[in-house]
Amino acid sequence: MVTSSSIDLSPRSLATPGHGAWKRTGKRATAGLDATGNTWSGNFTFDVVAPNGATVFSGGGTHSATRIRPEPL
Repeated sequence: MVTSSSIDLSPRSLATPGHGAWKRTGKRATAGLDATGNTWSGNFTFDVVAPNGATVFSGGGTHSATRIRPEPL
Protein backbone atom coordinates (compact mmCIF):
# COMPACT_ATOMS: atom_id res chain seq x y z
CA MET A 1 0.00 0.00 0.00
CA VAL A 2 1.14 3.52 -0.75
CA THR A 3 -0.70 6.58 0.52
CA SER A 4 -0.09 10.06 -0.79
CA SER A 5 -2.87 12.14 0.74
CA SER A 6 -3.40 12.51 4.45
CA ILE A 7 -5.06 15.94 4.57
CA ASP A 8 -7.64 14.89 7.16
CA LEU A 9 -5.08 14.14 9.87
CA SER A 10 -4.50 16.56 12.71
CA PRO A 11 -2.03 17.89 13.65
CA ARG A 12 -0.68 18.43 10.15
CA SER A 13 2.69 17.02 11.24
CA LEU A 14 1.05 13.58 10.94
CA ALA A 15 0.18 14.20 7.28
CA THR A 16 3.05 12.47 5.52
CA PRO A 17 3.23 9.94 2.69
CA GLY A 18 3.02 6.35 3.85
CA HIS A 19 4.27 3.04 2.51
CA GLY A 20 3.51 -0.41 3.81
CA ALA A 21 1.93 -3.80 3.42
CA TRP A 22 -1.69 -4.59 4.11
CA LYS A 23 -3.72 -7.70 4.60
CA ARG A 24 -7.40 -8.43 4.79
CA THR A 25 -8.64 -8.93 8.32
CA GLY A 26 -12.36 -9.11 7.58
CA LYS A 27 -15.01 -6.93 6.02
CA ARG A 28 -13.62 -3.38 6.26
CA ALA A 29 -15.31 -1.68 3.31
CA THR A 30 -18.56 -1.62 1.39
CA ALA A 31 -19.24 -0.33 -2.10
CA GLY A 32 -22.41 0.02 -4.12
CA LEU A 33 -22.48 0.43 -7.89
CA ASP A 34 -25.03 2.86 -9.33
CA ALA A 35 -27.53 1.90 -12.04
CA THR A 36 -25.30 3.26 -14.85
CA GLY A 37 -22.32 1.17 -13.74
CA ASN A 38 -20.15 4.28 -13.85
CA THR A 39 -20.04 5.32 -10.19
CA TRP A 40 -19.65 3.52 -6.88
CA SER A 41 -19.52 4.64 -3.28
CA GLY A 42 -19.43 3.19 0.20
CA ASN A 43 -17.89 3.22 3.66
CA PHE A 44 -14.56 1.94 4.99
CA THR A 45 -12.71 1.40 8.24
CA PHE A 46 -9.04 0.79 8.86
CA ASP A 47 -6.48 0.06 11.57
CA VAL A 48 -2.81 1.04 11.55
CA VAL A 49 -0.91 -1.76 13.27
CA ALA A 50 2.66 -1.59 14.59
CA PRO A 51 5.11 -4.42 13.90
CA ASN A 52 4.45 -5.78 17.41
CA GLY A 53 0.74 -6.18 16.57
CA ALA A 54 -0.53 -3.24 18.61
CA THR A 55 -3.18 -1.08 16.94
CA VAL A 56 -1.85 2.49 16.95
CA PHE A 57 -4.62 4.24 15.03
CA SER A 58 -8.10 3.42 13.72
CA GLY A 59 -10.37 5.39 11.46
CA GLY A 60 -12.88 5.28 8.69
CA GLY A 61 -14.88 7.32 6.25
CA THR A 62 -16.54 7.24 2.87
CA HIS A 63 -15.11 6.58 -0.57
CA SER A 64 -16.38 7.02 -4.11
CA ALA A 65 -15.16 6.69 -7.66
CA THR A 66 -16.35 7.65 -11.12
CA ARG A 67 -15.30 5.86 -14.30
CA ILE A 68 -12.89 7.83 -16.47
CA ARG A 69 -13.93 7.73 -20.10
CA PRO A 70 -11.11 8.28 -22.61
CA GLU A 71 -11.84 10.77 -25.36
CA PRO A 72 -10.89 9.95 -28.94
CA LEU A 73 -7.93 11.82 -30.40
